This record gives sequence, structure tokens and C-alpha cells, in this order.
Amino acid sequence: DIPLDNLVDELPSHEPRYVLVIYQYEKELGRVVYPYCMVFSTPEGCPPMLKMLYTASLPSVVEKSGVGKVGLHCIVQIYSWKVFELRDVEDFSEAWLREQLENER
Repeated sequence: DIPLDNLVDELPSHEPRYVLVIYQYEKELGRVVYPYCMVFSTPEGCPPMLKMLYTASLPSVVEKSGVGKVGLHCIVQIYSWKVFELRDVEDFSEAWLREQLENER
């Protein structure tokens, strides 16, 4: 449970990682949503075998995590989005994630 901009310090630059993210996001007209999504980090410098192992496990992780389902919680809608692939961990920020979410419309 850390701010998105601090998460980049936790991501290795030489190994893949799955990151589940949910946070408050205010859309146009003040509508508040809580996007629940997965960021699949596959840095350019990581070994191909690790990339293959993580990529092969991705469908199972997506299914088990619940990413891909949409539900209602209280009165606020919780959105589930596709998996977003991140190639350079230095790019990961709240601005990057918002851009990915906006492109999913």
C-alpha cells in the first residue's frame, strides 16, 4: 500500500513483475471510479526465459486476481481493466497509468 509514484523504486529493472493496482480516479463531470488493473512489468534487460515464464503464467494470475471482472461496491463503480504492459520501470507513474486508462475507453 504505497503511492504509485513510489512504486517504481520497488520494481526491479532486470526481472518481470505483476503489480495489482486500485486507486481513486476522478473522471469528467466529477465521477469517481476505482480502477482495478494489473501492470505487467517486462523490462527490456531481463532474461528471455524469465519473460517467457511470467508471460506463460499471466492468464492464470489475471484469472485468480479478478482483473477482468466488473463489480459494484457501495454506490461507486469499481472498474476492472485489461493488463497494461510496462517495458521501462522508470516510466511507471500515476500519469502513465492514467494515460493507459484513458486509452482503454
